[in-house]
Amino acid sequence: MRCALLIILALLLLNSCSFAPRSHIPPIQIPLKYKEAGKWIKLDKPVPLKTNAWWSLFHDKKLNELEENLDLYNENIHLAAERFEKAVALAQIARSYKYPSINLFGNPVRQKYSTTSASLPVSARTTYNNYLLSPFFIYEIDVWQRVHNALVASEHLALASKYDLATVRLSMEAELAKDYFELQAFNKAQQILDQNVKTYARAYKLRKQRYKGGADSAIEVAEAKAKLENAKLKSEDMQRKRELIQHAIATLIGTFPANVSITPKPFNGKSITPIPPLPSTLLTKRPDIAASIERVQSANASIGVARAAFFPILNLTALLGGYQSSSITKLFSTASSIWAIGAPTNLSIIEPGINQVLFDGFRLQAMLSDTKSNYYLAVHAYRQTVLNALQDVEDHLTNIKKLDRQILTQKAATIARKQSLYQAKQREKKGLTTYLEVAPEENNALNAELALLNLKSKRQLASIGLIKAIGGGWLPT
Repeated sequence: MRCALLIILALLLLNSCSFAPRSHIPPIQIPLKYKEAGKWIKLDKPVPLKTNAWWSLFHDKKLNELEENLDLYNENIHLAAERFEKAVALAQIARSYKYPSINLFGNPVRQKYSTTSASLPVSARTTYNNYLLSPFFIYEIDVWQRVHNALVASEHLALASKYDLATVRLSMEAELAKDYFELQAFNKAQQILDQNVKTYARAYKLRKQRYKGGADSAIEVAEAKAKLENAKLKSEDMQRKRELIQHAIATLIGTFPANVSITPKPFNGKSITPIPPLPSTLLTKRPDIAASIERVQSANASIGVARAAFFPILNLTALLGGYQSSSITKLFSTASSIWAIGAPTNLSIIEPGINQVLFDGFRLQAMLSDTKSNYYLAVHAYRQTVLNALQDVEDHLTNIKKLDRQILTQKAATIARKQSLYQAKQREKKGLTTYLEVAPEENNALNAELALLNLKSKRQLASIGLIKAIGGGWLPT
């Protein structure tokens, strides 16, 4: 008994040998600054993001309401949340193997032996009863840190799933904000296109009158009619786009399109420019990068599990103060008490004390190779995620810079068109010309205004894209 306890104690003291490689973040060359982070035109003062509710920086109550509904009802977020809960449960399962398992075993048996068996003594009974009731204890002595590394791998996967949830939430939030502001831009565009229709309708009406008076030809009337129909087509197509984007918003907030009606609100053109973090700190700002890092660390720990499989599994087993008797009436008597340290040979339910694979067709070696491949896959995925993140920021910085310049140019063009329209209207008032000279100028001014609106809308979407690219104010917790 004392010798067995000493052996157990020695094994427990050995419980510190891990075969997992040293955990570290794979190195990757990070630039000191962004290529597009130099001096570039800003229409608005950059705003640092200090909150996960980054959309509140736009100061739009309706957007705030929609984002709250998104967090509550979006099904993609719910799916990611359930995956996280599942990962936590799997980590808890892995953690349970660090503790002993204690079970109660009962086994009443009535058995008859063969009377012709050579191993049966002549005087022995061929039929007898056996009653057994005992708690038993099983504990894997984690000498090779197999259980520990399996737990570490599961915990890192749970964290990766948590960061995946943050990634999905950020993606859905950004998509909703983009759709919302694009809807506003479509509302404003609808007003411009409807005004275009009115202008072409008036010009067409005037052409018909002049045709009846012999001043215009049928070709000019047909051309005016074609322009009117083309303007109507553009207006109707914009109505289609507005309806489709409202359907998309409804899906994002987890409801049916029939349940969503957003009061038309024209786009005001105001945008914000978040301050992008340094490339080196971007790694701590994006949840998708954090998830990739956790998967690398999980794969690293899994290598330790695969390496430990080459060594024997050592189980500490024991019967804890049970009873065994051939008579049910004597089962709980002192004479019927039993105990055992180690696995009794007559109890197959208890794991063997030592379990060592001698030959398995090189299965363990293949499993180790598989875990190493998984590690390198995770490393490459991490590096690709970082590269994608840096490209994402650079792309949106470029878009913002170029769009700001284009907006200034288009503003000047729009002002010039409006001045030309003003001069045409003045000539009409003085009787120097007719509305037929004003109509093209009015259409040109409206088209210039529409082009400016499109640029401002793209600029707003680029701002939201940059917010998403830098993590949306997300911080690891």
